[in-house]
Amino acid sequence: MIEADAVSWRYGANPVVDGVGVVARPGRVLGLIGPNGSGKTTLLRLLHGALRSPTGRVTVDGDTLASLSPRESARRMAVLVQETTGETALTVAEMVLLGRGPHLSTFQRAGATDHEVAARCLSRVGAAHLAARRFAGLSGGERQRVLIARALAQEATHLLLDEPTNHLDIRYQHEILRLVRGLGTCSIVVLHDLNLAARYCDADQHRPDRLADDNRTRAAIWT
Repeated sequence: MIEADAVSWRYGANPVVDGVGVVARPGRVLGLIGPNGSGKTTLLRLLHGALRSPTGRVTVDGDTLASLSPRESARRMAVLVQETTGETALTVAEMVLLGRGPHLSTFQRAGATDHEVAARCLSRVGAAHLAARRFAGLSGGERQRVLIARALAQEATHLLLDEPTNHLDIRYQHEILRLVRGLGTCSIVVLHDLNLAARYCDADQHRPDRLADDNRTRAAIWT
């Protein structure tokens, strides 16, 4: 479970997130929806510790983010951000294998089990055929699927995805969100599309800062 209480962030004098509370429960998908510039990505960064709120606190399974080492945080939370990884000579298989880092000691090399997990995650996102390709040579949609596979390879209990459907055609948008929905993890997803949020995010009638369940748009938090 990820819980945030009264978290805030401002850029200069501009408040972007102001006293927001979030509860993301195990086995459920929480959607953060809203227009560009509304603070969705900033809130997600607060939830996984890329930004530290000057107010309130964020906990993961009862432990504050500040108390977790980077390795322990990565074992609990897999994060997909919007930023590109830039040019790299890595193959797709090597890129996904990076997701196994939190499970390896400093000088430990990836073993057979790690390679099997990476291959399985590539298959789950429909990208097994890309394994030998250079990551830098992929299309935007192909890169997105590979990065999702890398996040899955962490085998974390919490999954935080910032616009995971970017650059994907409609088929893969549904396939990826269906996959996230079926993982059974505590998942938080930033989305623009209300129809996708309605279909794949969970409703929660106990949170006043979410949309009401009107059988079309199941509640997702507005930021």
